[in-house]
This record gives sequence, structure tokens and C-alpha cells, in this order.
Amino acid sequence: MGRMQYPAMPGKTSRIDQLLLVFISLLAALPAFGTSAATSLRIGLDFVAASADPQAIAAPSSHALAFHIFESLVMWDGGDRIKPVLAQEWRREGPTRWSFTLRSDVRFHDGHPLGPADLAFTFCRLARLEGQLQGLIYNIVRTEAPGQNRVQIDTRSPMSNLPRQLSRLAIIGAPPGWRGDYAAESCPPTDQYKPADFNAGRVPGSGPYRLTGFKAGVSALLQRYPGYWGEPPDWDRVEMTAIPEGAERARAVISRKVDIINRPPLESTSFFDQHPHTRIVTGGISRTLFLLPNTRKRTGAVSLDSAAVRQAISAAIDRRGLADRLMGGLALPAFQPLPPDDPAYPGLREELPTPPPGTRLPQKLEITTPPTFRRVADGVARYLRLAGVQVDIRDVPSEALPGLLESGDFDMMMIGRVMFDGDLAQQTRDTLVTRDSARGAGAGNFQGYSNAELDGLVERAMATEDKTERAALTRQISTLVMRELPTIPLLHIARSWAMNADLGYLDQPDGLTLAANVMPLVATPARMR
Repeated sequence: MGRMQYPAMPGKTSRIDQLLLVFISLLAALPAFGTSAATSLRIGLDFVAASADPQAIAAPSSHALAFHIFESLVMWDGGDRIKPVLAQEWRREGPTRWSFTLRSDVRFHDGHPLGPADLAFTFCRLARLEGQLQGLIYNIVRTEAPGQNRVQIDTRSPMSNLPRQLSRLAIIGAPPGWRGDYAAESCPPTDQYKPADFNAGRVPGSGPYRLTGFKAGVSALLQRYPGYWGEPPDWDRVEMTAIPEGAERARAVISRKVDIINRPPLESTSFFDQHPHTRIVTGGISRTLFLLPNTRKRTGAVSLDSAAVRQAISAAIDRRGLADRLMGGLALPAFQPLPPDDPAYPGLREELPTPPPGTRLPQKLEITTPPTFRRVADGVARYLRLAGVQVDIRDVPSEALPGLLESGDFDMMMIGRVMFDGDLAQQTRDTLVTRDSARGAGAGNFQGYSNAELDGLVERAMATEDKTERAALTRQISTLVMRELPTIPLLHIARSWAMNADLGYLDQPDGLTLAANVMPLVATPARMR
């Protein structure tokens, strides 16, 4: 394999970008206003969750809503660091047993105290859903409650990373009268809560907010929960609104229609940072942008099921050009599935596989993209057109993505993935191994990819206790994924927010936008970046 040479990318400022810059200039002289009210916060987001059910969809937008309302046992804090949340302590009691001690001061929104039944109900419900998050409990065989605030979790094989894995799982309050333990082969019924109950805010969580209004993919209204066990957030009321277009999000925060936005458009970053009434907070890299090829679908005479064809597509795209010309220093070119600052980053050379001589590119491709990734999709399309591919771009609303992924109605799709717990083996098991609902594997494998070698490597890594050996297996997984390219990594993107100048944001490794992390600067300046 060798370093590929790329053509220079044609660069132009779009008409929309020009209009946005004019709009920003006109608004620059407007007087500053604070947030809409001292106890209200309005958040403009590129995506709002398609469902209020925290177990329905494994997407950043779903997690961002869920972790206002629900909480996990522990929270991943970067690297190998784990912070307590609902569990105040945990320890291994044997090769296949973990013990968690639950906090005694937690009350769910319906008033009932946190107990082992809430964990058992959460596990039992997830096991029956067969959704994208089911892989989190695939190796758990049972739970037992030796005490009022203790839960023992038994696994089929040793799992040194179980706490980190459970950091992604929101704990749902068990329905009144529900009793039992989790068992992989049998569980009490868990059909008491329907999707409509989650969307109506009738399902109890233990988080700092209750859901009081929800329109799928459009908006969510949250009210502070007065009985919250932890530090109360600054905001009584939170409104989350989907504003998919970056330029529109920028206008919303400049004109004070919202107080904070995520992923501000790059062309407005310097303005936000220099204007006295707005500010930018930039965190580390948390999201990787991929091109997802549908390996089940033929595109003319050339099939995306061929690794050589995927290599040729990948080689035609100048990632450095995308990062430099489109991302304004807020992204790195992606030559591996993980960004360099991720704890599981294997440190392989920055090179792409060379397709075999004579490999043909598809004559025609359609790239499906949500509004958030349209700018990068345009850049990818330019490179592929230079290589002789006829490229059409299909714009779809963000809320349509889950249905399109499940149905396979796409050639290639722009997707972003966040490493929520720093575990490449787990992420690969969720998204790239062969789908197997009985083992909870490949629930997020929407393109139909299957590779027995990758399946075996991932299972070995998941069962490996030794850190050095697991790191070696992670390198092998990365090497195979970059050779086969079942997903084509493009960019590692830094997380960023634009907000009123009197606000600050406390960044965290998963990059989620949470109201509890937004605080008035006058109150707690030391906590802000």
C-alpha cells in the first residue's frame, strides 16, 4: 500500500455562505440580550431525537435527549476513566461477576427509589427490543440482588470493560409492581411502556429533567425535576429545537431566537469568537464522518460489495482537501476509524489501500445526506466527479435517516458516529459484524456487510482481559477495516458550540449537548472552557 496522490479540490464560496456572512455583518451592530429568561434555556441542534425512548436508536441525538431525562450507572470520562452516576461503587467478584452498589438517595420522577428492579427491567426490555443498543448486554446472562442497593451481574465470559460498556445504557424506572431479575433466557413482561408513553413523558427517569413536550425530530421541552439527587442545573425550563441547516442555526443564535447551538457553521466561527456578544467553545474530537456504502445494492455493473471498488472510491477522495478547505481547522483527515486522541487509537500509518490495477469505479452513484453533512457531501461529490463518476446528491431530513438505513434505500450515505465509550471492539460489534439478533450482534450494520475474519477478531477482543493483547487486537481490527472499507472514514470532527457571551459550556468526552453543562458565566466561570 502507498500514499495516494489527489487532485486539488476546486474551492468556491457558495451563494448561501456569502449571504450568511452579509447577514452576520448586519447583525453585528445589534445590542446584546441575555438568555430568554433567567431560568429558561433555548438550544438549537442539528438533530433532535426521532424517539424519546432511550433504547430505540443508537444516535447522538437520541443520547442527547435521553441523558437529560435518564441516567446510566456510570459515565465514561475519557481514556480508562469511569465516573460514578447511579452506581456509587463497583468491583469484580470473579472472572465473570461484577457487583454494583447503587446510590440510596436517588428517586425516579414518579417518586420511587432506585433499586435492583430498575436495572433488571432495563436489561429485560432491551433484550426484547432487538434494537441497536442490544449489543450492550449481549454477554450478560443474569442479574441478582443480594441486597437492597446491590446488583450482581454475571457474564458468559470475562468482561473487563463492562462498566465502560454500561455507560451508554440509560436506566429506565421499572413500572409499579414490577419485580424480578434479568435472565438472558427468561424475563418478566416488559410491555408496560409503549413508544407513546416515552414521547408523552410518562416513563420515569432519574435525570435532572422531565420531558413535558416532544415532536419527533423537531423539538423537545424539558422541565427541571425538583427531586433530583445531584447538583441541580441552572435552568428550570429547556427547549430543544431542530435547526438542520448550519446557516439557519447561526442566524438563530445571532438574532437571539436561541441561546446556544451545536456545530456552528465553519464560515461563521471567527465572527462568533470575535464578536463581543457571542462566543465559541471548542472541545476535542468526538465524531467521525463516514461514507456508508450499501454492500447489498448493485450500482450498475459495478458492485459496492467489492472491497476493490470501495478502495477505489476511497482513494479518489482527498481527505486533507476536505479538512483544509471545508472544515476551517475543526477537523482532521480520517485514515482510521478512530481519531488520534481516542484512547483506543492504534497508531497505524496514515495511508489508504491501493485498489488493484484495472478496478473500475461505478458509473453513477447517489449520495444520501442529511442537511448537517451536505457541505462535505458536496466536496466528496466533486472528487468523485473528477474521477469520472456521475454523482447525484439526495437531500433527506434528519428524521428520515433511521427508516432509510433499515430499508437499505441508499447507494452511499453520509453518517456521523460518536465513540461514546472509547471501545473500538464494541463499536465494531455494533455496526460492522454480521447481523445476528440471537447474539445481539451487528444491530447497527445497515449496509449488509459480512466478514468472518472481522467477526472473529471482534469476538476475541471482546473476550480479552489483558490490555496489551486487547490493544494488539484493536490494531488488527483497524487494519482489516481500513483494508476492506465497509465504511469509508472521511473526517474526524471537533465538537463546538456557539452561544451568547454570558454563557459557558462544560465539554465532556462524548460531545453531547446537555442543558446541565450550560451555565451562566457570572455564576461559575472557573468551570467553563
